[in-house]
Amino acid sequence: MKHISWLIYLFLILGSSVYASQKNTLKNISTVAVVINISADKDEIHEFDFTDLKKEIEKKLNESRIDTVEYRNWKNNIGGSYLYINIVPSKTYSGESYAVYIDVELYQAVVLIKSRVEENKVVQGNTWSVGKLLTCKSDAMKSCLSENTIELVDLFIKDFMEVNNF
Repeated sequence: MKHISWLIYLFLILGSSVYASQKNTLKNISTVAVVINISADKDEIHEFDFTDLKKEIEKKLNESRIDTVEYRNWKNNIGGSYLYINIVPSKTYSGESYAVYIDVELYQAVVLIKSRVEENKVVQGNTWSVGKLLTCKSDAMKSCLSENTIELVDLFIKDFMEVNNF
């Protein structure tokens, strides 16, 4: 029994230090582009306009003093990044609901350091992420996806504001 409590304690310490270092990658980000991807057939998700969700997310970011840019321009800004939102719905056998996984990840330009300076490489790296697994009723998919995606974006905003002293 003592071993289990020590393992839990160790897990909590390591988990919190990983989370803290993940938050620190948000320091001094200048701009964020928003990219939404749905990993499903468009026929499976009825009446859901991701353009509206993207606009709502950009509005929340701007209201939180996080500037937004179009995806094609994120690399043009020093400290630029993009928020990648991946929504993975899977219809249940009955068709009355969906199992949905929503993943929100922040990507930034990072440098892979090689043994020689001329071999160093700039790549897009995932520096912050959060996800959620949930169930949505088929007749309430739009509100379910919007509310839960916004909830995850709010976690990003909270972490951003915390490390940037807002």
